[in-house]
Amino acid sequence: MAEGGWSERLVERGGRRLMQMKATIACLVVLFATLVVVSPTPSAWVVDQASTNLHNLAHGRVDTLVTSMLIVGNPGRRWWACLALLFLLVERAWGSRRFVWIVVAGHVGATLVVAALLVVGINLSWFPTAWSTAEDVGISYAVLGVIGAATAMWSALPRLVWVTAWTWTLLENIRRSPDFSSYGHLVAFCIGVALSAWVLVGRPAVPQRTRPERAVRPVDASLAGLAAGVLVEDGLPMHLLEPVLIGLALWSVAAWLGPPALRELRRRQRQRQRRGRTPPRHAMP
Repeated sequence: MAEGGWSERLVERGGRRLMQMKATIACLVVLFATLVVVSPTPSAWVVDQASTNLHNLAHGRVDTLVTSMLIVGNPGRRWWACLALLFLLVERAWGSRRFVWIVVAGHVGATLVVAALLVVGINLSWFPTAWSTAEDVGISYAVLGVIGAATAMWSALPRLVWVTAWTWTLLENIRRSPDFSSYGHLVAFCIGVALSAWVLVGRPAVPQRTRPERAVRPVDASLAGLAAGVLVEDGLPMHLLEPVLIGLALWSVAAWLGPPALRELRRRQRQRQRRGRTPPRHAMP
């Protein structure tokens, strides 16, 4: 009976854990299935048909808002592991439904904003005409949106450092490679930050008990930051972002193991000591 009860509790706990990351699992399954079907090196025709460039959008190819996110190539096992870790931690902080909205807002929102900027910029000769037919696929917009939403996982001071470091890195990336995708990365991150700010303000539509900054520990936030750093290390300048992420991780561990934790341990120790000194109650004769 005891073994059966233990196994049932284990299965129940595992089921609850899986339900907490159902959106992440669904996203990874769809991405991996697309990778298997399309192959790690998709043809130029597939990339052209899936791109969310002005040419496709002008011809009513609204489906590219979804298909473009599914073409990820073959970035390697470490990339997949870090993507799963980042998505899982943010989903656990925000909840599955809000996490899906973050991914959609980051990818679709940034794509539409960039498309509008391209229309204006090309008509005013700010941007080259070739950008209207350029390849634009990948999940980077959604990833930057999730990274921006992870802002709400930090407390006040680390939150400011997090936003400043990522914003500076994305602006530096625009300076180094001023193409439309670099602008899209900044827009996607700003969308995620705006969503996190909306939650932190405490709108009535978001119950207080589900606010991300109260739903996760500092270690979760630092793990999300390190996973995000690995995901973007090949595409963004890391000379400022990398030490900031490592510093935030060390700060989070120190905060988790620091004075608040020690005070909690002392409080529990005093409670045990008081219980030990309390004389046993005997029945009245």
